[in-house]
Amino acid sequence: MAKFVPPLNRRDKSANLIQTVAAGSTTEFRRQVIMRNYRSLVSIVLGIALTAIAAATPQNPDVFNHQLMVKFKPGISHTLAHLGIGAEEVSNLAQTGWSVVKIPAATSVSTALTYYRSLSGVSQVNPNYTAYASIVPNDPKYSQQYAPQKVSAPSGWDLTIGSSGVVIAIVDTGLDLLHEEFQGGKVLPGYDYANNDSNPQDDEGHGTHCSGIAAASTNNGIGIAGIGYSCRILPVKVLGANGSGSFANVDKGIMFAADQGANVISMSLGATYPKAFGIPQDLIDAVNYALARGCVVVAAAGNEAVSLDQYLSVPAMVPGVLCVGATDSSDAETVFTNYGSPVKIAAPGLNILSTLPTSQGKYGIESGTSMSTPCVAGAAGLLWSYAPAGTTNTQIVSALTSTSDFVGTWLDGGRLNVYRALNMIGPGVLFTQLADSNVVFTGTLVGGVMDNVKYSDGVTADIRPTFFAGLGYVAAAKVTFTLDHSYDRLKDVTAVITGSALPRASLQVFMRDWSSLSLKYVLMKAVPNSSTATSIDLGRIASKYVSGSNVVEMIVRQLNPTSISISNSATNWQVDQIRLDAKFRV
Repeated sequence: MAKFVPPLNRRDKSANLIQTVAAGSTTEFRRQVIMRNYRSLVSIVLGIALTAIAAATPQNPDVFNHQLMVKFKPGISHTLAHLGIGAEEVSNLAQTGWSVVKIPAATSVSTALTYYRSLSGVSQVNPNYTAYASIVPNDPKYSQQYAPQKVSAPSGWDLTIGSSGVVIAIVDTGLDLLHEEFQGGKVLPGYDYANNDSNPQDDEGHGTHCSGIAAASTNNGIGIAGIGYSCRILPVKVLGANGSGSFANVDKGIMFAADQGANVISMSLGATYPKAFGIPQDLIDAVNYALARGCVVVAAAGNEAVSLDQYLSVPAMVPGVLCVGATDSSDAETVFTNYGSPVKIAAPGLNILSTLPTSQGKYGIESGTSMSTPCVAGAAGLLWSYAPAGTTNTQIVSALTSTSDFVGTWLDGGRLNVYRALNMIGPGVLFTQLADSNVVFTGTLVGGVMDNVKYSDGVTADIRPTFFAGLGYVAAAKVTFTLDHSYDRLKDVTAVITGSALPRASLQVFMRDWSSLSLKYVLMKAVPNSSTATSIDLGRIASKYVSGSNVVEMIVRQLNPTSISISNSATNWQVDQIRLDAKFRV
């Protein structure tokens, strides 16, 4: 068994271990080294027992201060319900209808849960779990701020440096409000739910470190650069001086941030535990409250080095939350990050230089998925600053995840790329893609020539459909396009078809799947053929529909569902033009 490491030496010990196993070793081997060396380490840093990382087996979630979360049905007396067990309602979440209830010390949590579940006036009840700051101790010698370069932030800043109108809420231990990096209107008035006052001053340090990563004042001649550059910070303190707090306070912090108009909510906190305990419904309600108000919500995957396909990490795994894992300076999976399909994006989280409270030296290096999360939050702030009017929070998240760089199969996504994400979400330039070739795919050409389909000139190609019993009359053209720009710059695609319209007919668009061995055609969308000019919005088509040489092959089919064969030209499809309108980021 490893020798006990005194708490005063815990930072150097972890740093030496990380340095020893970082290079030339597999992820599993590195995890085993951590387990062997930390098996008996019982120091607690920011409320996280390092033995949880060592054993790679998350423990059952801790219940905060012997409290439950109870949701009553309308019109029910809370007081009478609490009297039956001698409990006390200490606060409530008016936005979602949950009550925070402290039960007597002599009453077990399981007994209290059984009691409230037996009441017909209670719709839901679950424990008020404890959330912890998601940080891993680290050797403070590494002073390089490599993360902005690794995620291509400087190239992104060439497109936008963010906007003071975009707000990033850091739901954490608060912020050093007097720090030199957060002056000049950088910080909005926040709140302290740990102490129930309006002064979210950081008395721990974790929240200040995360705030600097997200949006420290940049290009100001001092300190560090924040990913979010000109975006502003809303400090929401939900964790106390010991780096822990209740999920009820996290709920309040999320909803407060949403009510204050935050565009992004960043949570470098949480708990990882067996799936059997489930995700607290009160936390789901709070996140849904924020999502419904347009917030992008990101949270740390956690640092237990376990698969989130087997365990829960909350709030990161609440539906709608972007779960963030950690990479190192070489884009490798860090030894501590949780992994698995729930992890949708990663960002640098090892040896990250950022702000600390002035009393702790102003700047310092920390590691953890805590550091990765505000990096993604800062990027989300940049995207909000650059996005066209009408952009939604789901589109921001999609731009972040779909443009990430592949760094391995340990997550369902990649490492953040700020520049590519901005190009994805930002204003695009429309390019009309004219056909390289046009041929009849189904039916018979009885008038005009197919080359005329390239241009909208009023000269049509007249296609006589083929009759299929049980289906109707089918006429189809196969059209090939070569895109003007590469797929990674593609924003969205619209197919435009001009020609004759039939009252009962439909137009169907198929695209060739270049990833399929059989090169099959896939139905993209079908619409009524009720106009002589039909635009079919296909969105951002998947990469499999664009070949390596930027070729898109499309079949446009007119289907007239007539059950009786007609021997005249009434069903002929007269096609003037088939084109693609593709919007690219330039």
